Amino acid sequence: MNLLTVFYRTIILSLVLICSLSVAFPQERDMKKEEELVNRLSGIAPDAVEDFKAGTAAIDAEKYNEAIEFFKKVTNAAPDFDAGHRRLGSALAQSGAFEEGLVEIRKALGLADSAANRESYAYALWMRQVNSDDGYPSGRADTLRAIKDAIELEDDPKSRERLLFMAGLQELENGSLKEMLSTATIIESEFPKSPYSHYFKAIDNLEKSKISSAKEEINEAVKLGMSEEDVAHLRAAVSEYENSWPVFLMKIAGWLIIILFVWAAGILGIYLYGNNLSSKTLRLLKDSDPNDIHGESQAGIRSSYRFLIKLASMYYYISQPFLILLIVSSVALFLYISVVVGRFFIYAIIAFTLAAAYTIWTLITTHLSAKVVEESGRPLARESAPRLYDLTDQVAEALNTRGIDEIRLTSGTDIAVYERGTRREKANDRAQRIMLLGVAVFEGFELNAFRSILAHEYGHFSNRDTAGGDIAYRVQRDILAFAEELGMNGYATWYNIGFHFIKMYYSIFTKITLGATRLQEVLADRAAIAAFGFEPFRTGLDHVIRRELLVGTVLPAEVESAQSENRNFRNVYDVLDEANPETDELTLLFDTAINRETTEQDSHPSPIDRYKHGSKINAVPAEPLEGYVWDCFDDKTAIREEYNPELLKEIRRAMVYA
Repeated sequence: MNLLTVFYRTIILSLVLICSLSVAFPQERDMKKEEELVNRLSGIAPDAVEDFKAGTAAIDAEKYNEAIEFFKKVTNAAPDFDAGHRRLGSALAQSGAFEEGLVEIRKALGLADSAANRESYAYALWMRQVNSDDGYPSGRADTLRAIKDAIELEDDPKSRERLLFMAGLQELENGSLKEMLSTATIIESEFPKSPYSHYFKAIDNLEKSKISSAKEEINEAVKLGMSEEDVAHLRAAVSEYENSWPVFLMKIAGWLIIILFVWAAGILGIYLYGNNLSSKTLRLLKDSDPNDIHGESQAGIRSSYRFLIKLASMYYYISQPFLILLIVSSVALFLYISVVVGRFFIYAIIAFTLAAAYTIWTLITTHLSAKVVEESGRPLARESAPRLYDLTDQVAEALNTRGIDEIRLTSGTDIAVYERGTRREKANDRAQRIMLLGVAVFEGFELNAFRSILAHEYGHFSNRDTAGGDIAYRVQRDILAFAEELGMNGYATWYNIGFHFIKMYYSIFTKITLGATRLQEVLADRAAIAAFGFEPFRTGLDHVIRRELLVGTVLPAEVESAQSENRNFRNVYDVLDEANPETDELTLLFDTAINRETTEQDSHPSPIDRYKHGSKINAVPAEPLEGYVWDCFDDKTAIREEYNPELLKEIRRAMVYA
């Protein structure tokens, strides 16, 4: 039994049960039956007829003491006249002398087991119960049995309807709501226009917390003949119910459910939309025209991705109040369940509440705190590597786009581009263009292949891939920061709704952004291959993949070896130079990396798919370049010495989190 039901039954006991028993039964004498009674009494005791009539008039006028005197004369003159005893008993009961009244009615029943005598007996028992201070609990079963006995013999429609109503009221007082509703069904079946069935249905709907239906049934009962006074207690119960704190909380809970449902529906819509775009992007790798260099045929899906990423990014921040609401609601629900069950799991409540409080605090502080974004690598001055900058300018000219403003060297195998500036500057193509180049990828990198890879990165500039994405980056940064805080402090647990939300949203958001970047990579490939040919692009991408594999396998082995032998670490770039990329292990890893299938979890199409797609592009090979990337630098050794500690640090950090 829930809290609301307990509350409602309290209302029923305090208002409905007591008040319903005072509902008036408007009755009119059946003059034909009265005439039959008078004629029968005339044959027994003619002198008592006037006393009988006077007593009847007095009882109808609610002058019960006068009626008693008249009916005593009748019973003295005609002791075998059952109607005299019945009406004397009724008058006594109405005056408050219930036991004396019941004695007289029992005499009537002994003389004639009629419907009228049974009804009077039931009514007298009922009156005794109504006027008892405690509701006469010991006599309730007798009262209901007497009412049902009267119903068995009653064939008069009005009397039968009245008795059925009495039965329903008694069943209600006895706590038998199911039997009460069954009686209401009988009333509705036999008397379709009776107000009493609607009266009982109103009570049933109240008990089931169906307030609107209860109001309708009350109004229908009044429409069919019950007075406002008769239903006042029901209206009071409705009002009490509607103004109660459990109902208030239930209304709030209802609105919360609706709000959270709409919010969840928005997340589901973003997921389904993103899933559809992701599937379309995968099909494009196989079906689109590779010679559509600028992706005019994919303009629609690119536009859809831009819209979806912005929507998903904004929706993440819009979701924060809803997430807080969900967390608070879950704690309240847990406490409510504890109240209903009657058992308080103190440690669980403390853990659940602390997790909720810390999650909300972390959510707020993580998203409101100012974050200093550190750029990767260090700037490489143009005068320090003029040949490298000249090469990038040549690539920019070949792709008919603006050149880069700054090269930043990193220790690893990075080759990437981005823009630095305000949102307006990026939108108007006035932001600074930055290129990241990883020192670990330079060794053995032919300039001819390197130029093609640079062209791929410039393809992102010319396609304006770098013009947006700030908000998407902030979302990913905030999600990861939030998740990291929870994990570091032990709140990334199964019972933390906030943690599960962040995992879910990160998965959805990553899927959307990965789908967009796959499409961007395909178009950037086309730009590079169209400018400098397919083979240099393939050679360049193979080289980058091999260097990434070397860094990921050879360097961790060197770190472990140095630690186990308790010796100093060697220059990690020297270790890479000495490694044999043709070992069985590296060859297997390389073949696996090249030939894997593209999945929806990839930010780039698989190399084999990129090669299949790129080989179909009609390109006029450019004049090849001679030499290697390190030829663009004056002091290779100094650069490798400078970035050695940084790459070593990155490798050791990666080993810790592996």
